[in-house]
Amino acid sequence: RDRRILSIIIFLLVVFSISAEEWVYVDSGVTNQLNAIACPTQSTCYAVGGAPFIGGPGIIIKTTNGTAWTTQSIPATNFLRAIDCIDSITCYATGDEVILKTVDGTTWSIANQSSGIFWDIDALSDSTVIAVGNLGATLRTTNGGLTWPGYLPRAFDSSRASFHALYFMNSTTGWRGDDTGLLQVSNNAGLSW
Repeated sequence: RDRRILSIIIFLLVVFSISAEEWVYVDSGVTNQLNAIACPTQSTCYAVGGAPFIGGPGIIIKTTNGTAWTTQSIPATNFLRAIDCIDSITCYATGDEVILKTVDGTTWSIANQSSGIFWDIDALSDSTVIAVGNLGATLRTTNGGLTWPGYLPRAFDSSRASFHALYFMNSTTGWRGDDTGLLQVSNNAGLSW
């Protein structure tokens, strides 16, 4: 009988501890679709969003306390799908035909404008950033966004898969994944895959 009571008590403790870890809704202050979030510190986070026809124009919002979000002014209306930050003030965001950059956490500028549709971005350092996207699009800067050499597909070229995911575990080794299940690895900061 003691074992049964102990089992019930343990069960109730587990159930109550799991239910205590619920998500809490926070008002972002926007109605745009939000697509990605980056939190370079425990209190500073950025979220990007927008989607063609249904999710509103491109948007970036920021919080410094996890509760109150403010909309940041951006120099484009392009839909944004990804964001990554080097620190609390240096971030890159990307999406449809644009890569945006901030170096003060507030003012955003266009770092690249091209025909690429980008799904993910990874900032490896102050100088090296990589963006991947539709039909094999891959751009890489090694000078903090001044130039972006790489591959952009020709219009209507459907011979290549699209990269939707990018992750670097350190400044040299990373992976990108495409919509056919292929993973590619780079051991030289995205110079080759």
